[in-house]
Amino acid sequence: MGPGCRILRLLLSLLLATCPLWGQENIITGIVVQGNRRIPVDTIKARIFTKEGDIYDQAALERDFNSLWNTGYFEDIRIEREQTPKGWRIHIYVRERPTIREINYTGLSSVSTSDVLDRFKERKVGLSVESQYDPTKVKKAEVTLKELLSEHGRQFATVRTEVRPIPPPSSSAKDPRSKLAKSASRATRTSAAGSSAAP
Repeated sequence: MGPGCRILRLLLSLLLATCPLWGQENIITGIVVQGNRRIPVDTIKARIFTKEGDIYDQAALERDFNSLWNTGYFEDIRIEREQTPKGWRIHIYVRERPTIREINYTGLSSVSTSDVLDRFKERKVGLSVESQYDPTKVKKAEVTLKELLSEHGRQFATVRTEVRPIPPPSSSAKDPRSKLAKSASRATRTSAAGSSAAP
């Protein structure tokens, strides 16, 4: 065997020896979730496709981001990567939507709270205590309430929502909550509904 063949075999051996190392550097060695308070880490990880041991893939992480965002559980999501000697560690930072603690209705005279709740159920408003605060649902509740008041002779009623942060019961409390208060007034001034949310 000539010297050229030996060099070729040596280069081929070096290339094969370095391939596993290159592959290891692109392996995902860990997935760390931070910022969650009410939603368990396992639930969040179950919503993503990327798993430990997978080859790092930017497109897959973008798909994971979309999957988490589409749950509607979070108002902010950030995914970052950290290189380690053994591969990539993925950090998922989330901020959960606040949770509604209370819903109060003030200024109702022509309809009862029970009437309001029945109409919300009928129209599938989806606004209730312990549900996540969603501005879209709050707006739908305002429209539904105004419609209900109009049916009871309050065509000029004004409905307004007020959102107020409520601190957790103690500094060790884990869940962000919100207080929601609503009121309706016959006057044309804005004196209606208040709703509040805790971060």
